[in-house]
Amino acid sequence: GPTPGTHHSPYLGCYVDKSNRRAFPFELHSNKSRAKRFGHGALDCERECTDRGYRYFGREFRGQCFCGNVLERIERHGLFNVDGGTTGGC
Repeated sequence: GPTPGTHHSPYLGCYVDKSNRRAFPFELHSNKSRAKRFGHGALDCERECTDRGYRYFGREFRGQCFCGNVLERIERHGLFNVDGGTTGGC
């Protein structure tokens, strides 16, 4: 997997997450204003997470950015069914 400072990670899929049991433990700017917390693009989120030493990153609602090191944590809620099984989108 990517190491700190590495950018352009391979796409691993679209996974389900639960707000009360996050797949990744760290949310970028979670204690900041909405302007800083939301709106992160994929490259921005990747850079911020790898610069902090995390191997994986994910984006959610309105560009929230989450980081983590354990791939199995994102797999625990299952894959998002793009063809219609779960509401929302990737």
